[in-house]
Amino acid sequence: MKRSLLIILFTVLPFLMTGCQKEAAAPLPQEETSSEAAGEESAARAPEEEAAPQEEETPKAPAEEEPPAWASLSFVLDEESLTLPFAYSQISDSWKIDPEFEEVSEDTVLAPGERTNDGIPLISEKWGSMLVSAGFVNESEEEKPLSQCSIWILALDATWAEEEERPALSLPGEISWGADEGALKEAYGEPSVEPFYSESMYYSSYSYSWQYLREMELVVYDEQGLTAFTLKTSE
Repeated sequence: MKRSLLIILFTVLPFLMTGCQKEAAAPLPQEETSSEAAGEESAARAPEEEAAPQEEETPKAPAEEEPPAWASLSFVLDEESLTLPFAYSQISDSWKIDPEFEEVSEDTVLAPGERTNDGIPLISEKWGSMLVSAGFVNESEEEKPLSQCSIWILALDATWAEEEERPALSLPGEISWGADEGALKEAYGEPSVEPFYSESMYYSSYSYSWQYLREMELVVYDEQGLTAFTLKTSE
């Protein structure tokens, strides 16, 4: 009898032990980590928490640069107030296109908007020692002879004229013949480029430019001061 019970016990015991091992090996359910839960919660809120739209600033237009005083291109020549470009008729009583100049004459016709070069010589019976040249432009909407056009560039050189042979002159800032470097810089400030100095002729050239549209060049000799100038407008 005892022997039979032992045989039954040894037969059932392995099955009981195997069942216990399987229960021990079964994994326990794990709780969700806090980071995963936070991620899911953030994802759930994302559609609802959209960023508030930002107002775009309207870009401001750049302030227009005011031209310097000289760039008015206004001056007085022989008691005649002029501002480039000005009608040739304003000075034609005193200054004429040189009749010996072969390229153009006062009857030469310009198309609307057409310009000549800047080397057309003007002569005067009163101011014969002056060297003067001009460039013409037709500002109208129809063809015009030079005599009815305007001057867009004017150059006067009094280097070889005595004081009494020079027409009265007043450039912006009340600059006139004989002005020295100090007077020019006080009136116009520093030139746009480094002044050129001729060591053989003893003169300096001062150039001023505003937006590449208006230009002024002044020639100043060491002993005579201002003897020549050029005013120009490309507008």
